[in-house]
Order: sequence, then structure tokens, then C-alpha cells
Amino acid sequence: MECWTLESVCIACYCLVLLAAIGLPSLVSAATIYRCAGEGGGTVFSQVPCGKDAAEVAGRGSKKTANSPAFDAIGDKAALAGIDSRCDEQSHKILDDYSARFAEANAAIADLHKKLMVPGSDGAEKDPAAHKQIVAVEAHKTELLGSQDRELSVLRNQCQVERNAELQREADRDAGRSVANR
Repeated sequence: MECWTLESVCIACYCLVLLAAIGLPSLVSAATIYRCAGEGGGTVFSQVPCGKDAAEVAGRGSKKTANSPAFDAIGDKAALAGIDSRCDEQSHKILDDYSARFAEANAAIADLHKKLMVPGSDGAEKDPAAHKQIVAVEAHKTELLGSQDRELSVLRNQCQVERNAELQREADRDAGRSVANR
């Protein structure tokens, strides 16, 4: 037969108290809470249905999980962050693409400047063909800049439409929930 010492009894009691403390919050959270319209139009919360209009707001049967406003706020923030992230990524892709094109045009202009001055009868003269090519490449750079601006503008508009649609979806959901809770 095993003998219990004072120390082992204390440890066992400590463990029981600890287990009770851990389990107690789950028992409390299992209680159902109802919301009703009180006298004078105020809101009343109760552990028992408090009228014909009683609506569960917390407890076993309530829907205080993934459909709750707290979870919605987290999801809403994530959805908007996702939109912003995609838009930033696409914007950087556009800018990187055009940066490479500008670098190519600048390299071409630098090469043409090396060919621009040719020996002539009065010393160095501008080569008209090289000058014409430089002007054409500069015009191409201007067209590139305009194209880049248009692409970024279209992207900004698309992103704003996407953000507005998400915000409208959230507002519609919240309005629907508000009507359902009345």
C-alpha cells in the first residue's frame, strides 16, 4: 500500500486547483447571453431569454465565431492588404519593365553620341544621320514615358475599383447583419 506524504498531498491539491482554474473559463464561456430591447428603448443583456425579441449574442448556440464583427475586421483588413499588395507588385513590375527600356534607350543614345562628331573639312562636324537617330531615340523615350504613365494610371484605377468593391461588400455585409439583428 502506498503512503501519501504531506508534500505529495500538497502537490495533488495544487494540480487539482490548477485544473479547475483552467476549466472554469470554458464553463463560463459556455453560458448563453441574450440581448433584448428594454424599457425605454435601451438594450438589456440577460442569461435567459428576456422577451420576444431575444437574440443570442454569445454562448453555445451563438454564431460568435467566423461570422463575428471581430473576425470580419481581421478579414476585411487582410482583403484590403491583399489588394494593396497585388497593386504594389504590379506597379513595381511596370516600373521595372520601363526602367529596363529606358536603360536600353539611354545606352543607344550614348553610343550614338560617340558617333555624332565626325571629322570634316572645318574640323569636327555633326553627323546628320547620327543626330537624326538620337532625336528618334529621344522621341521613343518620350513615348515610353507616356505609355508608362498610362499603364500606371489604368492600374491605379483598377486597384481603386477593386478597393471600392471590397469596401462596398463589407458595408453591405454589415448592413445586412444590422437588419438581421433588429
